[in-house]
Amino acid sequence: MKAKQPQVVPGSGRLGKAGSAGARAVCGCAPRGKGAGIVARCRQCGCTDTQACAGGCWWVEPDLCSSCALVVTNSRGIQASRRRWTADEDETLRINFPMWPAFLIGHLVGHSASSVYQRAARLGIEKHPDHWRNPMAHLWNSTGHPNAIASRIKPGTVPANKGLRRPGYAPGRMAETMFKKGRPAREAHNYLPIGTEKIDVKRNNLVRKVTDDPSVFPAMRWRPVAVLVWEAANGPLPKGHVVRFRDGMKTLVSAEITLDRLELVTLAENMRRNTLHNYPKEITRAIQLRGALNRQINRLNREDRPHE
Repeated sequence: MKAKQPQVVPGSGRLGKAGSAGARAVCGCAPRGKGAGIVARCRQCGCTDTQACAGGCWWVEPDLCSSCALVVTNSRGIQASRRRWTADEDETLRINFPMWPAFLIGHLVGHSASSVYQRAARLGIEKHPDHWRNPMAHLWNSTGHPNAIASRIKPGTVPANKGLRRPGYAPGRMAETMFKKGRPAREAHNYLPIGTEKIDVKRNNLVRKVTDDPSVFPAMRWRPVAVLVWEAANGPLPKGHVVRFRDGMKTLVSAEITLDRLELVTLAENMRRNTLHNYPKEITRAIQLRGALNRQINRLNREDRPHE
């Protein structure tokens, strides 16, 4: 007998094939003629209910089986097989796509998950807002996809590269371009000497390189010029304090960063000066509403993205 395919039960919420005229064949029963004793036969290969194609097949048209519905395409010289979507499969997609994972629908109709998504987009079919309530909604998460689970490295698995360490292996220009152990920082092609100044775009501050010590994290090798100026006159910065420019006196020109432009404040005082509550209530409320609006927009954008 031909491979059986499940049928949809209208209103039941169960995954299945559509109930159109062509869909009556998907349960394994070939479309029957009007008269008794008429045997349905594929117009291409001649298979019937009792003599299906090798590997199984099902009816996609009254006189065409799924195996013969395959068409060959040539993409970039690579021969690949794809099967055309039938009206019955489109109806199956319309019924199931809003609430079921694409890979399950693809398994049902004989298409890949990506093909299901592409067909749904072409037909204008979207996920239902409550599709996540489906008991199988966890399968949308890539970590819960059967293929993801099957491809995970299992406990006790021997690594593919175990025992393949090859000291000195350096084909091509690998050895030439490798970082050498103990190599001085100044040998790097983009090396900047100690004392170099640049603008920290993220913090809008002028910083100066103070060390080449490889044990110091690269970002920590640069310090704000304002802090260096203050420490030169007053010693190390006290814990829990920051150096900041006085109001209206900030500059990014090294020669203009002088002690009279700077002040030492506690972290708490620095926070109070920078809080949005220093603005009038109307502006404060507008800033808060803007943040709430951005969060809602981002949430809707995430929900609109297709998930597997």
